[in-house]
Amino acid sequence: MTLADQVLGLTVMRTVGLETPVVTVSLHCDFVSSVKPGDWIEGEATVTRTTASLVFVRGSLTHDGRVVLSAAGVWKKLRRARPESPDIRKERA
Repeated sequence: MTLADQVLGLTVMRTVGLETPVVTVSLHCDFVSSVKPGDWIEGEATVTRTTASLVFVRGSLTHDGRVVLSAAGVWKKLRRARPESPDIRKERA
């Protein structure tokens, strides 16, 4: 599930822009096949919908062209943290 979160999350980040922080709201994974330790796994994902604050995405992990996990999730766009304003009252004293 961690790899699915990374694959889908990076797809979201590339869609909204790296300057917009995002967090996983929900992630649903279906394990449809097994792999062995050391097997090479590839991931792909597609954004299916975007709103003002949410991004919906679907993806899969594959091994040798065979789907081993399918996933769907929702990510929330966060507001960028504003730099703290200096306290000018201290500077005047």
